[in-house]
Amino acid sequence: MISHRYLAFAATAIFFTAGLTISSMAQTISGKVRSGTEVRIYNISLYDKRDCGALAYPKVRFNQPVNGTIRVKKYTGKLTSKKFKGSYCYGKTAKGMAIYYRSKRGFRGLDRARINISFPAFADGSGFDNVKSLKFNITVK
Repeated sequence: MISHRYLAFAATAIFFTAGLTISSMAQTISGKVRSGTEVRIYNISLYDKRDCGALAYPKVRFNQPVNGTIRVKKYTGKLTSKKFKGSYCYGKTAKGMAIYYRSKRGFRGLDRARINISFPAFADGSGFDNVKSLKFNITVK
């Protein structure tokens, strides 16, 4: 769970397969963060369920929130969560992106962000037709 030093969003891992169509409705995520502290608010891992191979990175578009900043960091990591125990994909490497939020120094209150993530339509990374829209309501303490 979340440590007492950082009141943070629980990172949400989403696993997509190649060619998946994603709803255009925006998902709203709410959480609390400590003022001035950079916190991971969302996590995305991409792999192909057919062979557990890594897919292309999605495109991420957003406007900076009024009272903070958003940063996107790419990474590679192993699929080791409980969801993969006993499966062929357990321990395989996948690409991922983490989205971080940091409020302006001393800011306290509600900040909002909207992020659109365009996922590759095909395993080779061609085409970006699948879009997931996320709204964040961030309470800064």
